[in-house]
Amino acid sequence: MYFCVRMKDVFVKIVTKLKNPYIAVTVIFIVWISVIDSFNLIHQYIFHDRINSLEQKKEYYLQEIRKDSALYHILTTYPDSLEKYGREEYFMKKKSEDIFLVVEEED
Repeated sequence: MYFCVRMKDVFVKIVTKLKNPYIAVTVIFIVWISVIDSFNLIHQYIFHDRINSLEQKKEYYLQEIRKDSALYHILTTYPDSLEKYGREEYFMKKKSEDIFLVVEEED
């Protein structure tokens, strides 16, 4: 019972304050911007989060491009490095060679 009376008092105070047109317009504006508008605060947060993730992906791909460009430069400049890279990365071999892979077991 006390809770209902207390809520009624709070409701009456809110309604009396909203009779002031400046406060009513301000409250309507805040509700409009934060909830109703198509670019509301929730969407702004989602867009900001998406932009951050895309910028991180962009930085990752730029680093990969730099790394691959350096590797491409090394492979095209030094002929021995192409054979070394093929043997180490793709386990390529000559016809007369045998390759033995030693794999260490992890405990």
